[in-house]
Amino acid sequence: MYSVIHDLSFFVKDGDMYQRYDETHEQRTFPFETYAAFLESAGFEQIEVTADFTNEAPGEFAERYFISAKKPKPSFNRTMVFKTLFSLVAKMINFCDHQ
Repeated sequence: MYSVIHDLSFFVKDGDMYQRYDETHEQRTFPFETYAAFLESAGFEQIEVTADFTNEAPGEFAERYFISAKKPKPSFNRTMVFKTLFSLVAKMINFCDHQ
């Protein structure tokens, strides 16, 4: 696991003055293989990594990685829909016959 700490100062205009707000952001990161495994287990495909706001693969001195992945749309299974529908209709008929 890797970690980066960012100390940030924001100046927000308030009338004729500025208010200063200080924040510390701690960012944890993990090896790319960890992210890829999590994405694959969640059903994502076409997992790619680029670096430093480019479309290039990360090199030895890359400072920031960007990971993209696509999750396929579920396919429409007509057979399963009809089986479910017929099963529901059969249950309704059975229920009505016993009333």
